Parts: sequence; structure tokens; C-alpha cells
Amino acid sequence: MRQRTFWNFFLIIPLLPVIVGIGSFIYPRFSDFSDLTISHLPNAVFIANAIREHGFIPLWSGMLMAGYPFSADPLSGIWYPPAWINILLPAPLGFNLTAALHLLWAGLGMTAFLTRSGLKKPASLFGGIAFAAMPKLFAHLAIGHVSMVYAVAWLPWLLLAEKRREESGAPRFSRILPGCVLGIAALADVRSLAYAAMLYFLFRLWFWITKNDGKLAVKSAAAQIGGFLGQVVFAAGIAAAQLLPLIQFSALSTRAALTPEEALAYSLPFKKLLNLFIPEFGGYAEWITYPGAVVAFLCILILATPGLRRRLIFWLLLIAAALILALGSNIPILRWLGSLPGVNLLRVPARLMFLAGIGAVVAASHALDALITEYRRPKFDPIFWMVAVAVLFVGLVIGSAAMGLPVGANLIWGSAGMVLATALIGLAERVKLPPAVIAGAFQALLILDLLGVNLQSVQYRYEQEVYNEGAGIVEFLGQDQSLFRVYSPSYALPQLTAVKAGIEMASAINPLQLTTYADWLYAASGAARQGYSVALPPLDDSDLSQSNRGSRIAAEMLGEANVKYILAHYPIENAGLEQVWQEGDVRVYAINSWRERAWIERSTGAGGGAVLVEYSAGKILLSGEGPGRLVLAEVWYPGWRVKIDGKEAAIFRVANIWMGVELPEGHHQIEFSYLPILQLVGIAVSIACWAAVWILAWLGRRQ
Repeated sequence: MRQRTFWNFFLIIPLLPVIVGIGSFIYPRFSDFSDLTISHLPNAVFIANAIREHGFIPLWSGMLMAGYPFSADPLSGIWYPPAWINILLPAPLGFNLTAALHLLWAGLGMTAFLTRSGLKKPASLFGGIAFAAMPKLFAHLAIGHVSMVYAVAWLPWLLLAEKRREESGAPRFSRILPGCVLGIAALADVRSLAYAAMLYFLFRLWFWITKNDGKLAVKSAAAQIGGFLGQVVFAAGIAAAQLLPLIQFSALSTRAALTPEEALAYSLPFKKLLNLFIPEFGGYAEWITYPGAVVAFLCILILATPGLRRRLIFWLLLIAAALILALGSNIPILRWLGSLPGVNLLRVPARLMFLAGIGAVVAASHALDALITEYRRPKFDPIFWMVAVAVLFVGLVIGSAAMGLPVGANLIWGSAGMVLATALIGLAERVKLPPAVIAGAFQALLILDLLGVNLQSVQYRYEQEVYNEGAGIVEFLGQDQSLFRVYSPSYALPQLTAVKAGIEMASAINPLQLTTYADWLYAASGAARQGYSVALPPLDDSDLSQSNRGSRIAAEMLGEANVKYILAHYPIENAGLEQVWQEGDVRVYAINSWRERAWIERSTGAGGGAVLVEYSAGKILLSGEGPGRLVLAEVWYPGWRVKIDGKEAAIFRVANIWMGVELPEGHHQIEFSYLPILQLVGIAVSIACWAAVWILAWLGRRQ
């Protein structure tokens, strides 16, 4: 037991890129943007502020898009317990610590699964290191997809849970373990549920086929399908607190209207298949495919060795299927995938490369285990194919250098890795060395390769550098003590800076946007609509500062939405706007027709008269004189309720977007509160499922 614990300490090595920058923000090497500081960290700050100032976890947020259902947003981080480290600890320490723990958890899970699959400890540890240090995983961490990293870390544990469930004599608790792990992964990032369920279904199906020696019976197959669906339903129950509100939010969002082409927008380009052998330093996370030279060449060894190929056919098929599906719209016959229900919520076929990565790691670990135990070289030496691939890329390096063409460091790195992997596999085939020596050499090459790639793919930015972006604007706006919103067509104020300063934004970067609000903002901002965009209004990836330049802004419409200031990197010539501040190329314009957050419309046509008493996340108190129609410039959404002097009243939509209520004659206290029924039902279902988990665990322990 002590020896096993000692070897597991080697799984800390893949965490070095995170440990080195534990006090800094990790960004992609060639980018100044990360979803961590655009979405995840602002959400954590918002939750912490709401708890500190109001004493409750916010279900609604008015920080973006004139209000949206915060608890239904999968990026909110409310429902995944480990993510609360990010709320309780200061950033970037909290996020880096959570990421490091999940990478370690990923490595431990893969090591445990491979050990339970019968591999020797050195080979299992090799797999744990290869998975925890997978460049695709680190690329997504650097670009800020932290919730995706959390979810992927649970996939080896899902395989282990299914293997444990299938074993004879397993305790009662093991029967629901796969569903439990699926549910936890969904809480980490609900988008992972589709990929995790796909992996689970295929692994369960293959396990069943091999267990029955390929003898398939209809009754047994039906039981397996029923069992799989039961686990998925239980997983949905575990994650119901997130799933039920999300289903409603998604149906009312712009994601529901994605075209098949937009649903497959991030398909893996064919040319990225070359990166299975050549790493990318700081490449786009969605298209990273490099598993490590030694992992790739061990897979070639499997393909060229009939015995290994037959034994590991499932993992080879998983790799092939994931690669093909990841290509998405680049394969004409697969373009129909974009029209399937639910695919429009995924939108990134390239993330199937996580499954290909898992398949490659498991297969390579089995190959290494064979090399250190019972490997028999076939008549046609697999080294031939490895030499051919290595010579191809080395020749490309030499040829390019001879012709005076630039040779990328990544090409040199990958070619060197292929040469070393070929030499190492050839040595292990031909020379009988102690298993520990062979495994140690493979692990050393793997660590050197993947650590080098990951360290060269990220940059570290200091805390103050990130937090001070837009500081001048915040200082100026902080002089205005009224409740207002700001709008920026060119992302002049980062969302993190705005949330930390308590400045509400009419614009936003968020994957889920209510369709009614998006339609309204396009009309109010004059921005050109070109299909789905995570940014509202859309931003120019080539130059954010020039985004939406020349758009005709309807200042009066924005003013009615409580937008008081417009922030832009360029001059705006528009009636109803007055420039009030400038620093560098950033300008602040005040809207002359700005209105308070709420007002009362009377039959006489006169407005005004509403007084804002309290404004917090999901609770708004007002007072005003009736009769008249009180209009609140907060987005209407199912779950909002209103009371007039403590009595329930009916909310109706104003201009199809804002909330309104009729006031009778006299002075009244009006309270708007957000407490959606679906959220309460989801929480109740999740609690019930977790109670079932604890009861079965207790019974299993007694057994």
C-alpha cells in the first residue's frame, strides 16, 4: 500500500505548469483573452458579493444583458461543489488550486482504471501521467474552459465505476456508481454529459459483448440498454438542479435557433490531423490533437501487432470513431449531424478528441504493459512503420532548412520526439531489460515531451495586470452613485472589471442569451446580425476595438433600458449622446434620454414616480403612486413574481421584454422576486438522488 502511494506521487509532475504559476492567471501563449476572466471568475466574484452583501446564493443576475437566469447558466459554478473553492479562495489561487486538484484526480482515476484492468503499476502510472498531462486538457485550461477540465477529469472514474459494477460480487452501491459519476460530470459542465454518456454506452456495450464471448441475445441486449438508460436517468437526477432550469433557458435562448452549419462550426480541420504527431505551442484549444510522441507511436505498435490489435480493438475503434466525428462538417456525409436534436447545444464536434485522447492513453498503456511483460515481435517488425513516419517528418525538417524555409520549433520538437520514441520502442522490443527500467524510460520521455509542450503553450499574467484592465473607466463611472447600465460595442470594459466594480452591462459575452433580449439589443445597438455569436453584440476577432464601428445606435432605446453610458474605442457621432470622458482611444458617452430603472406610465401620459428602495440579485423593492402601469427595465423571464402591498399581482410584458404591473390608486410598495418552480423542483430531485446514494453507500458498507 505504501509503495502504491509512493508511485502515485509521480502524478504531481504533470501539474508543474499550474504549480509554477499558482499565483498568476494562466492564458494561452498567443492570446490576451481567457474564458476564466471573461466568465468563470466574474461569476465567482458575483456569487461571493451576493452572499456577503445579501446573505443568499443568487439565482438571478443583473450584471449582464439586463438580467438573466444565473442559476440556469452552466457557467455559473453554483451547483458543482468543488467549484466553490473558486468562490472561497482569492483568484487566481483558488482557480489554479481547483484545476491542479482535478488534473491530479484525472491522473489517479486513469491509473486506478488501468490497474483494475490488469496492468502492472508502471504501465498504469504511465497512463495516469499521459492523461493528466494531455496537451488538449492543458490547452482548454489555458483558454479558460475550467468547467470542461473538471468534467473530463471524471471520465476515467466513469470507466472504473462501470468496470466495478460489472464485477461479480460487487456491493449494492456499485450498481449506481456509473450514474453517480455521470451526474457529477454533468454538474461540473453539463455540455460534457453527451460525450461522457457516449463513452459510457460504448464501454458498457463492449464490456457486455466480451463478457458473453460475442453471443448476443435480444433479452440480454434489452436489459443492457435499459440499464444504460437507467444510469443516464439517475445521472440526470443527480444534476437536476442544473439541468431542469437549463432546459428552459436553452429553449428560450438564441442557441435553440442554431442552424446545422452553426451547430458544427467548430469541426476539426483535416490539416489538424498532422498534429497527432506534431504539437502546437499555444494553438487553439478546440483543435489540439497531440497525445505525445510516445503515446502515438505505441498506438502504431498496436496497429502493427496482430495480437495487440485484436486485444485492444475497442480502444482503436473509439479513437477512429472520435476522430471521424470530430471532423464534423469537413466530412460531407456527416453534415446531417448538425440537424440532430441536442447537437445545437454542443456546437463543438472537435471536443470528441477528448474521447480519442482517452482511447489513445488506454491503448498505449496496454502496449507498454505488453512490452514489459509478454510482448512478442511479429514477423513484420512494427518498427518499420515508426521509422517511416519519423523519417517523413525529419526529412521535412531537413528539407525545409536546406531550402532556407522557416522551420517551426514545434516541428523540430515533434520530430525529435518521434525519433526518441522509435528508438525506445525498438530497444524495448529487442533487449531484455528490467521492467522498471523500460517503464521508467517511457515515463521520462512522456514527461519531458508533454511538460515541454504544455509549458510552451501557456503564458502567465500577474493578478494586478488582469484586474487593472479598464481601471480608468471604473474610476470615472464610480463617481456616479445612481443605478445604471453601460453598453460597449467594442468590449471597452472587461466583464471581470465591471463585475468587481458592481457595474451592470447591457452588452455581454455569454454562450446563452435570451432571444427576446438579443432581438431587442440588435435593434437598439444597430449592430449587424450574422448568425449566432457568444458575444452580444458580435465582436470582431481580428480587432475587438473596431467591432461594430459605424453601427447606428438608437440612444433612446438604450436609455429606456437604464443604459446611461456608452463605452467605445472610437468616436460615435450620434444624436442624443454627449462625450463625457476619454482616456487614450477609449471614450465614454452619456445618453441624454437615460431613464431610471423603473417608472410609472399614467393614462395622462406623464411618467416617473417610481422609487427604487432595494435592488439585489433576484429581489427588487419599489414604491410608487397609482393608478398607472409600473414598468421595470429588467428582462421578463418565467419565475418572476410581484407583490403589491404584500398581495400577489400579475406580471405582464412591456415591449415583449421588460416587466410591468398595474398599480391601483394610492401609494404602494411593490416587490419583484425571482424564485422559479423548475429550480426548486430540480433542487428537490437532486437532493433525493443524493440521499439515495448515501443510503445505498451505507447499506453497502454494512453488507
